Amino acid sequence: MNKKKYEKTEMIRLWQTYLEMLCLQDRKEKYSKTAYRNVHLQMNEGRTRGSYEAFMMNISTARAKAGLPLLKGYKPSMPNYNKYLDKLCVMTDEERAKEFVDDLKEQQQKAA
Repeated sequence: MNKKKYEKTEMIRLWQTYLEMLCLQDRKEKYSKTAYRNVHLQMNEGRTRGSYEAFMMNISTARAKAGLPLLKGYKPSMPNYNKYLDKLCVMTDEERAKEFVDDLKEQQQKAA
């Protein structure tokens, strides 16, 4: 089975999901990582639970390397992670939004 490549748009969505859960964690509000995962898997056909969990650990790995706060339950333990995550660590919200839109346009052009 071929692994489905993570597009920038999906990586940015997962980054935002991570930040949303981190915000809830910081405010000591209850939330369900499982619910977040299930929404993502429904939106991204072909992704597995293991793929999602590994990617969230990849985010933790990049964030730990950058000295940023981490989400409990996703240990930074993935030495071979997507280095684009290092870039997301230093981007502003506006820069991430622009990357998202640019990548979406590129995907649409490829599909046309």
